[in-house]
Amino acid sequence: MCLLGFLINLIQRIKKHIYNKKYYSEIDINYDVRRPKLNAMAVDSLLCGDRDKWIGLDYGGGNGNAAIELRKIGYKDDSYDPYGKCLTKSENHRAYNFCSVFEVFEHACDPKEILDQIVRICNSDRLVILIGTHVNDNYCTDLNRTKWWYYAPRNGHISIHSKNRFQS
Repeated sequence: MCLLGFLINLIQRIKKHIYNKKYYSEIDINYDVRRPKLNAMAVDSLLCGDRDKWIGLDYGGGNGNAAIELRKIGYKDDSYDPYGKCLTKSENHRAYNFCSVFEVFEHACDPKEILDQIVRICNSDRLVILIGTHVNDNYCTDLNRTKWWYYAPRNGHISIHSKNRFQS
């Protein structure tokens, strides 16, 4: 099987076994509406409502709702997600000067590869990247991080990265 075929098969299995209606209705109930609105509010706040200067990409944007919320208030914002919806406009490719990356790196073994992908599709002269999460129940500590519900493989999460992992 070629690499492309392998990746397509992997994405189909992930959608079937992890990201499906049961998962969103029982495990990640904030996925559809609440978290995308929080993400859009965080982006708007960070960018100080300065909508004309930014062409945004929500990388790993899931259902695309954060980008949709940002579009509603006047931002040029697209969403890209290999397992979800891709709401991108070809004229924005390589023009993105702001990229939000909410709750993405725990899905990858190599966070630097994700950053490389982002840099390849964004503006190489001017780019701001916001990496974040709204999930914080104060449960995760150094001693119990592998028992944290958020880390669970059922969530499609395979890694927890330290600050040191992003350096160099």
